[in-house]
This record gives sequence, C-alpha cells and structure tokens, in this order.
Amino acid sequence: MLTQVVVDRNDPAPPSRPCQAVGPFLSRAAADEKTPTLRLGYVEEQAAGFRRVVLRAEPLEIIEEDLVRRLLQQGFLPMRSAAAAFRSCGLNGDLKVVDAV
Repeated sequence: MLTQVVVDRNDPAPPSRPCQAVGPFLSRAAADEKTPTLRLGYVEEQAAGFRRVVLRAEPLEIIEEDLVRRLLQQGFLPMRSAAAAFRSCGLNGDLKVVDAV
C-alpha cells in the first residue's frame, strides 16, 4: 500500500531529525551536474558514490488513514514502505509534493 503523508512545508528539520541520503549512487560528476536543481544536494557515502539528500520532516497526517483503519478492521494487514515524496500543506490548504522521508 502506498500512502501519502502531510508535512509542514516550513518544518525546520531539527538535528533530532537530520537529513537522509536516498536513491541511487552517482559519480561525483553526475551529482555535481544535478545539484543546482535540488534544495539540499548530494552527499558522499563511504566511497560508494554520491546520494541525494532530503529532509526528515515531522509527519502531520496520513491522507489514507481511514482506508488503513478499514483494512485493519477487515482483517487485512496493510504494509507500507518509506518513500521520498511527501505532501506539504500550503497556507490555503493546497497540497504540493515535496522531497522528504
């Protein structure tokens, strides 16, 4: 099951929730080429290459929470996996995809 999580787009991501590397390993040249288009860029991980960095935002709401509860009530065990795209709530209630884990 794929769920969407709402986060605060102004979440400061304090040291208790540091940034996290995600995605495939890239060469330095490939990471340097992509970095200008990203908010946080890339970090080197133990000589394996460079990986994209995203914020660890505090989750505020699971959009599909009602569905998850209904599945549990019916005896299903919903499984989830971490994702790097979360929804942030704007000032007027709009949702926008942001990169976070």
